[in-house]
Amino acid sequence: MHLPCTWKLHLDNLEILELSGCWWRELKSLHFPNLKELEVNNCGRSALFTISGFRSLKQLQTLNISDCDLLEEIVEDVRGDEHDEMDSKTVIELSQLISVDFKNLPNLKSFMGGANYECYMPALTELEVNNCELSSLFFFGDLQQPESMKFSKLEKLTLVSLQSPTSFYRKKKEMDSISSVQFQPLFDGMVAFPSLNELIIEDLEITDIWGEHYSKDNVVSSSVCKLKSLEVKKCSKLDSVIPVSMLDRLHNLEDLFIEDCSRLRNAFPPVK
Repeated sequence: MHLPCTWKLHLDNLEILELSGCWWRELKSLHFPNLKELEVNNCGRSALFTISGFRSLKQLQTLNISDCDLLEEIVEDVRGDEHDEMDSKTVIELSQLISVDFKNLPNLKSFMGGANYECYMPALTELEVNNCELSSLFFFGDLQQPESMKFSKLEKLTLVSLQSPTSFYRKKKEMDSISSVQFQPLFDGMVAFPSLNELIIEDLEITDIWGEHYSKDNVVSSSVCKLKSLEVKKCSKLDSVIPVSMLDRLHNLEDLFIEDCSRLRNAFPPVK
């Protein structure tokens, strides 16, 4: 099925787009400068956007993608002329994006494919990723500015059934190194969550949640001080939930729920 040419003249003002069981090839490279809500399910494509099409989503507030068995990346790797265009524009900013929800994407490898660009979402408030084949949610390169790795407004984070060895972020130079992910905690010192108040982790192949940077007295360790609710379920390889050195930084924690973590002997490791 092809998108009628006459439609393309009227998409600039489109604010809501919901597609089920279809994703036209032409849509991948079209621009939607006023699109606010995008919902896609049962799409049979390996990628939804070219980099130029994705960059046009300046007003996007909500992104929901589900039940796309063939989807490997939301934004495909750049090639040809588009690669040359991206050389001087490494970071893409979606300043209005508030909510991202990915569910049942068994072949999803990354949010953005390739090592030529990165995405900055300063307004992101809620992120849920459920049943996706991910090794890392986000990739950050050596040129990334510290503020780009700070999810300043993220309040709720839900990570469920990510099928590969998992970390929240990975540096570009580590993209092809599986071993570097296997020994990396879910969160390390490169990413900060100063507004996070609810964290749900379920069925992840991780041994640690927090990296050593969260145990030190620095900006990163204080970035989780607003956390109120922590839920951890079905993480069979998890050794500990909260390091003792972090306890005084989680003074707002009200609810702690732990279930079916077979390797876990103590929610908090003993003080040595």
